[in-house]
Amino acid sequence: MMEPTLATRTLTASTEIATAALSGDDPASVLRLVVRSAAALAHADLGLVMASGEDGTLTVEAAHGRPSVADGDPVGLVLSARSSAARVARSGVPIVVDDVTSDPRTAPFVPRELRHYGPFAAAPFGTAQRRLGALTVYRRKGEPPFAPATVQVLTAFATLAGLVLVLAEGSTARQRIVVYEERE
Repeated sequence: MMEPTLATRTLTASTEIATAALSGDDPASVLRLVVRSAAALAHADLGLVMASGEDGTLTVEAAHGRPSVADGDPVGLVLSARSSAARVARSGVPIVVDDVTSDPRTAPFVPRELRHYGPFAAAPFGTAQRRLGALTVYRRKGEPPFAPATVQVLTAFATLAGLVLVLAEGSTARQRIVVYEERE
């Protein structure tokens, strides 16, 4: 049996996320699904989905992968507003580097918990009108860097998943209004 193409895997993952988000699944479980799918699509060792704070920082909301026991769970980790992932979230422009700990664009802002990773890519999470944060993927040091095609897929996937979450938010808000109107 043939391995599904990247396009097929991306479409399948996007459909699964849309179904979960629009059927009212818990937002935290939808974010876990998003990051698990992104890590799988990019063949990454670790994926993180981060939400933007009002002060420009990013907070890791969901993670998927194999962080070492010493690193602990990256969920809840806050990244500086000056970090490359925060810049991606603000600008809407993805970044890819061969080694997150040595590239001058990323190295000064890599938290201790992520220092044993090398190849790194970050894509804006959400739409141009509603930037939610960033979706990042990492590979262990010594692994091959992310190919440009992989970064394009990750970026398109992060935009689509973010759009689905924005639409689900709107749907949930409309449902609440209906309930409030019925109660009155």
